[in-house]
Amino acid sequence: MGKLTASLLCGVILCAALGATAAPPKKEHRRSHPAQPSASAAPSPALAPVPSAPAPPAAAPAIAPSSSPSPPTSAPTSIAAAPAASASDNVSIHGSSTARAVTAPTPVRASPSITREPATTSRTAPPAAVTIATPQAKLEVGAGLILYAYLPLSAHVPSTIEVYYASLLLDGTYGQFGMHVEPRVRDTKLRPFYTSNVWIEEAYAYVDWEPFFIKVGKAYSRLGLFWDNSFYGNLQSFDGLKLDPDIGISAEGRVGARFGLAFWGQFFIDGRTNISLDGRDTISIPGASRRNMAVAQIEPFVRLGSQSIVKLGLSAEYFRAELPEEEHDVFRIAEHVVIVVEGWQAWAEFLLQHGQSVTDFPYPGTPATATTPAIPGRASAHNRYLLLGTEYTFHGLVGRYNFSLARYDDVDVTEWIHEPGLGFLINSQFSALAEYVLWKRSAPEGETTFDSSVNLTLNAHF
Repeated sequence: MGKLTASLLCGVILCAALGATAAPPKKEHRRSHPAQPSASAAPSPALAPVPSAPAPPAAAPAIAPSSSPSPPTSAPTSIAAAPAASASDNVSIHGSSTARAVTAPTPVRASPSITREPATTSRTAPPAAVTIATPQAKLEVGAGLILYAYLPLSAHVPSTIEVYYASLLLDGTYGQFGMHVEPRVRDTKLRPFYTSNVWIEEAYAYVDWEPFFIKVGKAYSRLGLFWDNSFYGNLQSFDGLKLDPDIGISAEGRVGARFGLAFWGQFFIDGRTNISLDGRDTISIPGASRRNMAVAQIEPFVRLGSQSIVKLGLSAEYFRAELPEEEHDVFRIAEHVVIVVEGWQAWAEFLLQHGQSVTDFPYPGTPATATTPAIPGRASAHNRYLLLGTEYTFHGLVGRYNFSLARYDDVDVTEWIHEPGLGFLINSQFSALAEYVLWKRSAPEGETTFDSSVNLTLNAHF
């Protein structure tokens, strides 16, 4: 009855990769939290200091994917060896609350990952720190901690080390009913638009009606691949497309064993705490909100053996972006594939957006001065995203490479991130991860480097 905390994701994924002693996962609580960074991954919002949108130069200055039924927690985990555990099932979460004066972005982390694969998955959550049970009811308590060091390769940018966050995982069950709550705390706000340094990553009640699992409360939305097993994050997460917990209802499930289908149907009112960077998603714009968000995903899968699986996913999302001076209908569609063969796995995702969801990105506006008029920001309503990654696990070592790209067609701006990483599973409770990040931006004004850094994380969970 493993309890995986946000930071355990990484460890869990590595464990899955090692999978030698892992028992088949218990029926997942289907908690929708992304996994914590594993020895090869990282945790639900970005870890690096949260930078503000890159400033335009002169005239103007860019998971293993989670595809299983239950969403992971805020930290991605490595899943190379886990048969059913695919990139999409792990999540990493990181993020900084204060924007650096430099262009260093805050990585994203997801909440602890939960095994969402069919019963044949080799990954299982670690035992809960505390289990309180009666003949009818049971409460499991777990805790997690992520230590994060940001080491920029630019001489004028200071290094930082911090407690990315400490978290609790509370899971109670009473027959087919249950609840999941994951509060998190850190010294400073994770993002400038958060209201506090303490927040609820996920909190929902659920009922398990096979093959349906119904959640009501705050849970992760499931557009595209859930996560890429990294800790720092990707452009999709910095734009609010991944590790995005919202308040509403989610109906999800899985049918089939060797050949089967995982599915999600979700409707949300709004959400205020994802790992997007300031100005890059609707929720960080003062006075703006997302309304009537509907998300649907289907993911057929084929098991090729106890340690191998292929998943194909198709998903769509709609919401109403209520911006300060106008409103827009926003449509998104994504397709992804995940392949797991023994200790190796690979994933890919392509996502399209039609509709404007922000006001001042990729080009932030400039306020008026005594001598110059205000210059309005410029945004793009037609965007394309690409996510590619692969990883291999061998005896506790996990090597991974991720690539993410965002193309903002209306303003001719492209951003991309190269992110190789090396993780190590110290034991079932501790894992370490090192990632190198190179974040570039190309615009009509020229090419700039948004971030070049080494990111180190240590995850502990009980």
